[in-house]
Amino acid sequence: MSRPQYENNWKDYYTLLNLSPGCDDSKIIERNYRLLIQTVHTDLNPTLGEDKAKDINEAFECLKDPTSRKSYWLYYQSRQNQKGSTSNSSQASSSGNRTKSELMNDFHNDMISYYYKREAKGHLDTINMIGQIEKDGGHAVALRFTRNPKPTSGLRSLKLSNALNYSLEALVIEPKYSSLFTPEHREKCRILLSDLGYRP
Repeated sequence: MSRPQYENNWKDYYTLLNLSPGCDDSKIIERNYRLLIQTVHTDLNPTLGEDKAKDINEAFECLKDPTSRKSYWLYYQSRQNQKGSTSNSSQASSSGNRTKSELMNDFHNDMISYYYKREAKGHLDTINMIGQIEKDGGHAVALRFTRNPKPTSGLRSLKLSNALNYSLEALVIEPKYSSLFTPEHREKCRILLSDLGYRP
């Protein structure tokens, strides 16, 4: 039996699909794949070439199947363990032993998830925002839109549908992401949400 392709030519499939390491949710895996493959479509983005699309397809082919997904996760963990704990400990954030890179990836995925949940509640601002998130990254988009938070029409709409818990501001003030934003930034978001009647 031949060895999996990733053992011969290592690629981080989780990073390629903007997933948290160990992600086992088939719907999230497929959703991220479909969003990403559109951004690297050779007809739309010929300058990116075919290599990126090939890598994304390779990652999806492996992770879409529960059996190969489990095998990849075990191999991924063994590689991480081989690196030792020394380098990871120096990067560890205040949220358990997650590195900043891992936290940013988690934030990115949560942010996309929030917008899909907003879409399910009938909000129409999701598609453009998801495109921006995939292009620039969730953390960068959150910084841009919440640096000077104010009661926008989008927030008022979320309030009317009792969905402020799916706002960017609510994600920013999540305790597990405290290391990604300054205390001042988080406090501004907290005050804005409080003024709108939101209580975490």
